[in-house]
Amino acid sequence: GGGSIEDLAGFNDELLARAIVASQIPIVSAIGHETDFTIADFAADLRAPTPSAAAELVTAAQHRIEEHLAELTHRVQRGCRYQLMRAREHYNRLSADAVLARVEDGLGRRMQRIDDQRYRLQTAMERMLRTHFRTATHLRDRILRQDVSQQLAQFHARLNRTATRLVQAQQTHLQRRRTRLLAADARLQSLSPLAVLGRGYALVYSADGRLLSDATAATRGDIITARLAKGSLSATVDAVSDDNKK
Repeated sequence: GGGSIEDLAGFNDELLARAIVASQIPIVSAIGHETDFTIADFAADLRAPTPSAAAELVTAAQHRIEEHLAELTHRVQRGCRYQLMRAREHYNRLSADAVLARVEDGLGRRMQRIDDQRYRLQTAMERMLRTHFRTATHLRDRILRQDVSQQLAQFHARLNRTATRLVQAQQTHLQRRRTRLLAADARLQSLSPLAVLGRGYALVYSADGRLLSDATAATRGDIITARLAKGSLSATVDAVSDDNKK
């Protein structure tokens, strides 16, 4: 509601004005007089008519920062879920038939470890966010009671460092998971018997489904099945030759 010239004299001091201009921290002027201006008002970065109005301006800025942090967190979580979903679908397509059962078991264990690590990562992120939200609430209360500009600058710097560390941690974690998935895929391809069939070999089974590795295990007239890289053939044994006989 205004004040006398004597009341405002301290805010017209040259040393005070120079200190405000030289400050690296944003200064909000909220001396509490709406009609009268002082040199400190013009030197400050922002003038508010009352201390409560200054607190409202700073609180609104803090809320925008909190919303930005929440949006970054949501985007990181959504990216993690998408990458894990694609990895799971990729492994589901790799499962072949009974001859790959042991490999599938290994993949299942790896997927379980990935799920465990995802859970631990999500838990750590939620714990980190709760900690920073509690810190933000505490800082907001201090801002309302103390120097607004200094507390706002410190809080903004902490949020920037936290967001940078969070994004870097997510990128590193996803790159490690991607590298492990590629290595597992290469091992799966090297162990697959289908890769051998593709080079012109065949798997021969007896009528009761046993894999034949010795010609003498079959007799003339037996029905055998040969599995090729594409499809299979059924045939009747016309003759049996033992290459080991002289």
